[in-house]
Parts: sequence; structure tokens; C-alpha cells
Amino acid sequence: MSSLLTNIKPPVQFYPKFLNSVDYCDWFQKSQNLEWTRSEINLYGKSILVPRDESLFGDHLHYKYRGTQIEATPWSNFLLEARSRIQALSGYKFNFVVGNRYRTGKDSIGWHSDNFPQIGKRPAIASSPL
Repeated sequence: MSSLLTNIKPPVQFYPKFLNSVDYCDWFQKSQNLEWTRSEINLYGKSILVPRDESLFGDHLHYKYRGTQIEATPWSNFLLEARSRIQALSGYKFNFVVGNRYRTGKDSIGWHSDNFPQIGKRPAIASSPL
């Protein structure tokens, strides 16, 4: 069962029971074994570490974020399984995933738009907290 949240622009389709507790624990454990990196970005003329760990997987893609080019790693089996389930549920095709790992309450990501040419003009975004 899902809910369409139309008071948010663009509308959001919410699936509250997407993962049961067993799958949630399994996915969380598998996500810890992904390759995580801490990138540097150029912000106001200074090079600083991004305040989170990141991981990018996809179909031979890369994206540029604040002057840093990030290459996608080939999909892991776990992420292929996740993509398949999300695509079956949503009806959208996804060509990459960006993982953000927040180690502490001080790690973050600011308000932003995902306006990379590689994902098209009106990309669908699937998000799942683990």
C-alpha cells in the first residue's frame, strides 16, 4: 500500500511497508560493506571534506558535484536486488544510486537539486533510510 503526498511539490509516492524488519536489517548490514569515500569539494574557494561518507554505483555513469567528478562503481549484487525491487514497485528505471552515510549527528547534506544531465530533465528519485 502506498500514499500519494500531493501537498509536496513535486508529489511524493510513499511506501511505508517497503521493507519489513528482516529485509531492513539485511540491507543495513549489506550497506555497511559497500565502498564508502569521503570526497573533497571546493566551497567558496576552499577545499573542504564533504560532511558525510558517499558511495556511487551505476550503469557506467559519472557526475560532477561542486567541481569534483565522481565515477560510478559497477552495481553490487545487493544493489541490483534493491534496484529491481524499487523498479518493480515504482515503475521507474533507475540508472544509478548515490549512497550517503551519516556517521554522527554532525554529518549532513544541504538542500539541493539533483540536476545532473545524466539523469534527465525530470528524474525520479527513490530514497530509503537504512
